[in-house]
Amino acid sequence: MLRVTVVWLQLNIAFVRLFVVLEPEKKNRLTLKQRSWRM
Repeated sequence: MLRVTVVWLQLNIAFVRLFVVLEPEKKNRLTLKQRSWRM
């Protein structure tokens, strides 16, 4: 039971890290697209 909890926590941490890394990239891509459209 404890092992399952540890694995679950590790998965959650990995997901949060991915989200934190990917979310700014999406925003940056959107701003880049908007800039290219304006140009």
